[in-house]
Amino acid sequence: MWPLVLTIALLGFGALRILQLYLRWVYSPLRKIPGPPLNDFLLGYFLEIRREPFSKPVRKWWHQAGYDSPMLHVTTVMGGSSLYILDRDIVKEILTAPAGKGNYRF
Repeated sequence: MWPLVLTIALLGFGALRILQLYLRWVYSPLRKIPGPPLNDFLLGYFLEIRREPFSKPVRKWWHQAGYDSPMLHVTTVMGGSSLYILDRDIVKEILTAPAGKGNYRF
């Protein structure tokens, strides 16, 4: 009896966790940032990134978004997000900004 109850509880918890990740993926504010269109929730663009040579997919998406785009948003495995910072001034500001001070551009 207890193994059945434990199995049902674990499956229910897993289903709720996947639902939570899916809803976070659908309503993410990062979707407003340019990048490739939303792909599969489970794998995202993982397979495309793995199949092609290093940085080729990112260069292709950067070309599609426009070279003046400062950032790219890419969906990864289980609705995760990768944010690529492409503007060298923003990268410099991120790496050299003192911690704890406000008024950031990013």
